Amino acid sequence: MRDEVFRVSGSPGRMRARTVELDGEPWWLLSDVLALRGYPRQLARLPELLRRLDDDEAECVWVLQPGEERPRALWVVTAEGRAAVHDMYPQSQGHPRKRRPSGGSIHKAAGVEGLSARNE
Repeated sequence: MRDEVFRVSGSPGRMRARTVELDGEPWWLLSDVLALRGYPRQLARLPELLRRLDDDEAECVWVLQPGEERPRALWVVTAEGRAAVHDMYPQSQGHPRKRRPSGGSIHKAAGVEGLSARNE
């Protein structure tokens, strides 16, 4: 991990991943890349994701974000790394909500009939 602290370019939530500049090249915040693809929780599976990227496509660096006083260690990816993440995680169409089955409580659907009777 590099000793220097990098400043973020871009604004969160603008449908574009924020970047930092490393060695004159843009690197994208991995958390933004995943969130924009519709997979914000994939950071929990970070070790698996990083094994699938080449060593030169991802790096953990100190990043100072606007409004923060202390830098944080964040993973960033190169353009090639971003393309690989796009291949691994196709654009999500949103997260479908689980629906309750018609004609019964969610407890009955789960095979726990006693819970619905106790809560009434």
